[in-house]
Amino acid sequence: MILVLGSDVPWIPSRNRPDRSAQIYVVDVDPLKHQMPLWHLPARRYAQADLALALRQVSSRLAARGRLDGDAVAARGARSRELHDAQRARWAAREHPAADGTITPAYLVGCVRDAIGPDALVLTEAITNYQIVSEHLAASRVGSLLGSGGGSLGWAGGAAVGAKLAAPERMVVSLVGDGSYLFGVPSSAQWMARRYGAPSLTVIFDNAGWRAPALSAIAVHPAGMVAAGGFSASLRPEADLPGVAAAAGGAYARTVTSAERLPKILGRAVDQVQRGRSAVVSVRLPPA
Repeated sequence: MILVLGSDVPWIPSRNRPDRSAQIYVVDVDPLKHQMPLWHLPARRYAQADLALALRQVSSRLAARGRLDGDAVAARGARSRELHDAQRARWAAREHPAADGTITPAYLVGCVRDAIGPDALVLTEAITNYQIVSEHLAASRVGSLLGSGGGSLGWAGGAAVGAKLAAPERMVVSLVGDGSYLFGVPSSAQWMARRYGAPSLTVIFDNAGWRAPALSAIAVHPAGMVAAGGFSASLRPEADLPGVAAAAGGAYARTVTSAERLPKILGRAVDQVQRGRSAVVSVRLPPA
């Protein structure tokens, strides 16, 4: 039996489809996903409910009927904590530069996390680094990590202005790919931030290319043009991405290629934002 709680995509059918004999039940505030016309989960029953309330009701009902084995619950809890701690230790061990000194995405996110603190409001549009951001940012405050609800790119630049106007007391940070940064029309977004007094920190994962389209093409045609080197997904020659923000919005602008200098530059950028000036830091990563 599988109980799906508030998940739009609980699994990818082509990769990890449940056994056909599995009994699936869905509890969600919108179990039929009315705004997703191609969405379908073949469940035996759908329930529209507040998740916290529903889980409390299920737990209390099981306890009242004596259906909970205390020893089994304790053993599973201990095992879950053990797996959790081991997982976090593996993630922490990855937060270092590559052997040749190249900045890795995990190291970058770890440095950002340490620089901005736990109370920052982070917008993520890092695309192929979404999972790394989620793992290494270690967000623990509800609503502190937000992503776009749409299917196109370029959301974070304008969203950062709106987020800062909505929560002026919080540090707003955008983690974006170089492609999604350009899609956000940074000249307009950074000028708007300056016009409305809504400073934020933007950190660009700069791999000098369109990694997401390349990976999508490989997934469909593993022996096609990408593998043969005939699929152009490069952003070279590279533009001065932070320079665009400096010219249009007066932002503190830096490009980082040294792992050793990364924490210092991020610290200065945070200080500039706290003083009321936007900051854009582009960090060179291994090429797409």
